[in-house]
Amino acid sequence: MANPWKSRKGAKGEGDMENLEVKYGKLQQETTISKKETTKDEDECDNDGEISDNTVDDVVIADASDGTDHHEESHGSEGDQPLGKETKQRKKNTKTGCQYSIHLLNLNREVFREVKHNEGHAAKKIINILIEIYNRNHPEGDPFRLLETKEGNRTFFDIHVCYRQSQTQIQSDIIDLIKNPEEIKKDLIKQHFVLFYSRKDEENKLEMFAVTQDQGYHLVKKMSNFDFPKKFLLRCSKEAIYNPELRHIAGCKHSSTTHYRAPTPGPNCFFRNISAVFLKSLITIKPDCSLYDVSPFKEKYFPGKKEINATVGNGKIQFNCNLTANDFFVILAKLSEIFRGHTNDRISSGLENLYLIDQVDCYKAKELNEELLRQIHKQYIEGENDLDVSFVHYHYRDFYNAPHVDFKFRNVVIQETPTTIINNPMKVLSDLLNCVCEDSMKKYKKFDGFRKSFESIKCRFYPKSYESVYNFLEGTIQKHGDGMYCRLGKIWYFMRMDILSFSRIEFVKLLKRRLLLNSSCGRLPKLWPKINDKYVCEEVYNRKYMGHCNYLVFDQVFLNEGHGNIELFDIMYKGEKNIYLYHVKTGFDQRIRVACSQIQNAAFHLESILRNNKDELENMYDRVADPNGAAQSDFRSQLREDLQNFWPKEKFLECFEDPKKIVFVLAFFDDAKSERELENVVTKSECSQTETQPGDKFQSMIAQFEILHLENDLQRNILNFGFKICQISRS
Repeated sequence: MANPWKSRKGAKGEGDMENLEVKYGKLQQETTISKKETTKDEDECDNDGEISDNTVDDVVIADASDGTDHHEESHGSEGDQPLGKETKQRKKNTKTGCQYSIHLLNLNREVFREVKHNEGHAAKKIINILIEIYNRNHPEGDPFRLLETKEGNRTFFDIHVCYRQSQTQIQSDIIDLIKNPEEIKKDLIKQHFVLFYSRKDEENKLEMFAVTQDQGYHLVKKMSNFDFPKKFLLRCSKEAIYNPELRHIAGCKHSSTTHYRAPTPGPNCFFRNISAVFLKSLITIKPDCSLYDVSPFKEKYFPGKKEINATVGNGKIQFNCNLTANDFFVILAKLSEIFRGHTNDRISSGLENLYLIDQVDCYKAKELNEELLRQIHKQYIEGENDLDVSFVHYHYRDFYNAPHVDFKFRNVVIQETPTTIINNPMKVLSDLLNCVCEDSMKKYKKFDGFRKSFESIKCRFYPKSYESVYNFLEGTIQKHGDGMYCRLGKIWYFMRMDILSFSRIEFVKLLKRRLLLNSSCGRLPKLWPKINDKYVCEEVYNRKYMGHCNYLVFDQVFLNEGHGNIELFDIMYKGEKNIYLYHVKTGFDQRIRVACSQIQNAAFHLESILRNNKDELENMYDRVADPNGAAQSDFRSQLREDLQNFWPKEKFLECFEDPKKIVFVLAFFDDAKSERELENVVTKSECSQTETQPGDKFQSMIAQFEILHLENDLQRNILNFGFKICQISRS
């Protein structure tokens, strides 16, 4: 048989990814683990179930015998049919096929260290290792087992089949509707197949794909190569990427479709859609992709007739069409070529920077979780609160709008508001640990004791149930000289130094456009005060603007219940030309996320109100001005006086007549030990002939990502609200 690898060597376009790898260096994230570490641990690589009709098409499975493999090295020729004549007789069972998920296995894992790739049965040994790990970690269910396949001449790959079954039940509420429930089978058998396709490459190294049905992906998900779907997306996807649950590296999102238009300068082509690339995205294959040349797609799918759609992310690719197991012999060969850069498929314009971000595998994520916890432990012992860790659930919209969050530790429940937790997560967690033991500092001085107690903390918010506190932690770990690890939505990512430097430069450019300087109109004039040598909270600062004719304080004033806990602004200022809506926060670190999210939510809802129902603004005004309203406090009494004296309804509503005059302002007070001035960053950059970076004084990449994303989001707003940044000086 002709070597299929030789024919691909030297193809046009094979160097596009390799050139990037030479420039930036290929990231090595392999993690050494012991056999003990292969036991069940927290799943950092969540996957969704896969559509299945529970049939394995075309591949004939024989009765299990001694397990010997009769075709380990039998690839056949390119002209051979993948299977023998007996397979063709099974057409009745192979009319439609089904949808599978495709994984490329990472064979560099330490668990495979004893397998020699040049051995005759290397593939079977790897499969047996996977089966042994899964069955040991899931003793309660039916085990996976390796089935023997019949002999046949197969192009490109050998094939092995694994199988397990499980019972499923019809919902009890449906059974209650049936007059004679004994007529139906309540217990049904569900089948889970994994097809392993293996071959040796031109260097005699083993290459293995796993094609899974239904829950079969559980067998291989922790051994998937996460670069495989990423490179496929970068080289094959059209400009539009769709994700129904898009989770950004920063802030919230209300639109699910993102369009990349070449050229696309700026940071939006990497940080705005990180989850769409790595977790789950729906893509359309671009018309010039070599995948259209593969026989299973060639007849039905080609440009001008029908396009190929696929779901990509989290270590797998799933084509949104029915395929048979037989089709994958040629599909996987083409996917391997695309992955290795041996085709004409080049990286799509505007997506190049995404190559510099990698999703971390599950075993490395376990190490990073412990390192992050060690940093939290150090902060706990030292009593500091300068760690760049945020506390937010990956269902962030529900979390932000929840009335309160419940922590449970050894039957002790503490209730806090989401805003309190986000502003000071270390204090909330420390209080929780301290409340169960008077001598807690001594008890938790050693890391092992602290970790054991920390892992016992459960958390919930409406409408979710209790879950591990780990699911709420997001933070960063610097890797000196190489880049930064970043945990977002339970997933760890590695960002290389090139993309971090690029983002810092983009942030300086943003400051030149958006920062309100000392002489600028709209800068908040009052200094942030101290009481007893401690700086006051945001609420106290906001109240300083009450009683002034052009300022209106709406801190803790929400829209109606239909919008949840949405604040349009903390402070409003009516200038000569513009209306400034300030959202005030303390700290230039992970706490910036709160202000950015509040601005995004406020802009989204204000846009909806101005376009559809302006009566909501009038209703909010009437509710606040009503002396008999539900909210009664000294603040509300003074606010009603301000409305009566300075802000009649007509003046208030007039502020929202022209959306082009509305400017959202991110106002922050830097509570670092020594005051840092963003204006100095801009001044230093203007004095230099080249673009400079914020430097060591502003190290929080999360804060910079948040603000970069916020600007992009507001620019795409239909009403095109303005955006500014205001640093509040300290007294």
